[in-house]
Amino acid sequence: MLPPENGKRTGNEFGIGSTVTFSCDEGYELDGESKLTCRSDGQWSDMVPLCKGMLNNVNTFVHYSLVSSA
Repeated sequence: MLPPENGKRTGNEFGIGSTVTFSCDEGYELDGESKLTCRSDGQWSDMVPLCKGMLNNVNTFVHYSLVSSA
């Protein structure tokens, strides 16, 4: 299990009952569960989270102006 892009994973045990924890680099925030546990069926409790840039959550207004050289 790879850590998310722009993030880290702690925990290297992947057997039943194991827990891994995810965190993001500075300037990014976690989108998803920070802790996953390996269930008795061998599947993880959720999907690996994403690390999204803080700017993804800000509404940005871009203003373009046209300058005429007439």
